[in-house]
Amino acid sequence: MAPATEASGDLPKRQTYWSAYRQLDLNTGAQIAVDLPQSAKVGSPVWSADGKRYAFARIATHSIELWLGEVGSAKVRRGGRVALNRSWARPSCGCQTNRPCW
Repeated sequence: MAPATEASGDLPKRQTYWSAYRQLDLNTGAQIAVDLPQSAKVGSPVWSADGKRYAFARIATHSIELWLGEVGSAKVRRGGRVALNRSWARPSCGCQTNRPCW
């Protein structure tokens, strides 16, 4: 499959994605809207072992990108020029340390 086809709007019917994230502080009930790119289609976040950082996949026009965020901040950033593919579209972390694997 060509990357442009793989990452375009022509996703499988059972593909799940979100267009917004909110962080919820369980102690105060305060919510932070995460600043995702406009018209974002993003997958479920994967959390670091210490729960302070997370990674997620963004479905872009010609690729599936790795993005990173931190708890308590609305800002997210692209994880370099890393491109994921459909078979690895969910970032994973096999680490048991608090160092990010991504």
